[in-house]
Amino acid sequence: RRSLDKRRACGSFAPFTNMATGPPASEIQEHFDSDSVVNAKVFEIAKLMTKSHYTVLYTGAGLSTSAGIPDFRGPQGVWTLKDQGKKAKRVDLSSAAPTVGHKVCKELLDIGLVQHITSQNVDGLHRKSGVLQHQLSELHGNTNLEVCKSCGAEYFRSFRCRRAGNHVHDHRTGRFCEQGACQAELHDSIINFSEDLPAKDFNAAQTAFAAAELCIVLGSSCRVTPAADLPEQIGTRSKTRGGPKLVIVNLQVTPLDRLASIRVHAKTDEFLSKLAAQLALPGFVVEPESEPVQVPATETPHEGGRAAQSESPVNGSLRIEH
Repeated sequence: RRSLDKRRACGSFAPFTNMATGPPASEIQEHFDSDSVVNAKVFEIAKLMTKSHYTVLYTGAGLSTSAGIPDFRGPQGVWTLKDQGKKAKRVDLSSAAPTVGHKVCKELLDIGLVQHITSQNVDGLHRKSGVLQHQLSELHGNTNLEVCKSCGAEYFRSFRCRRAGNHVHDHRTGRFCEQGACQAELHDSIINFSEDLPAKDFNAAQTAFAAAELCIVLGSSCRVTPAADLPEQIGTRSKTRGGPKLVIVNLQVTPLDRLASIRVHAKTDEFLSKLAAQLALPGFVVEPESEPVQVPATETPHEGGRAAQSESPVNGSLRIEH
């Protein structure tokens, strides 16, 4: 098994993807669970969340498609179209706004049902939704973030920081640090293939995943490593007695499906809206065939996890269809 003890370069792929000829049709095809099946799975996932003392979200491009940002491996994904000799529509990420899904993620953090978000996305929408820096690990960078490698200062901008025309590994933005007399060159924070993941973010993600009792993958194909090693680690541990649980929400197959305790084929906004309703978050309405799962009133969220709690008052049980 591959070690997660140190940073590794971004750019390894799951072995059954042929990058020379493009992914097979079976990897591109999208699958959709019926509405009743999604509702049943949401009900079970909500119960897992109320029992978990430490839950992490692992988000990918599928979370941002409803913001108008293309994914990578979907039928109209960036790499799928590239394999066909076509180009995906160019999107100005600086004008993109957080989706319903991003807002639900933020609310789940606020009420203590989620403790950390690890994201592969560079669009900055988690930060724009109000997620705090210490609650988030952006493993592939942030298009709005530039950093000073001399003093460590970070600048979150309202515009794309990367300088047009730069060589792929030239991250200088042309701006300079504003911290006192530092004046060092600033660099964009985007991680390209073969470049090391940011140490601070990767270390924080590793710490969160080591503590996790539940990991929910949202809109990721789980193919690019070392980022994808994190949910794989959870899935492997889930096979041990009392181990953490892995939930995957993605329209396409992933190499980690065999490790998932619950596998949902649904759009992330749809899933998260249903989950928010099931957990009785304000502004969301639960499906009529199920009852809201209530967060125990005696629970007090705290730094690093959730306080111990009694069994959540869930009425009834639904069978998950596979």
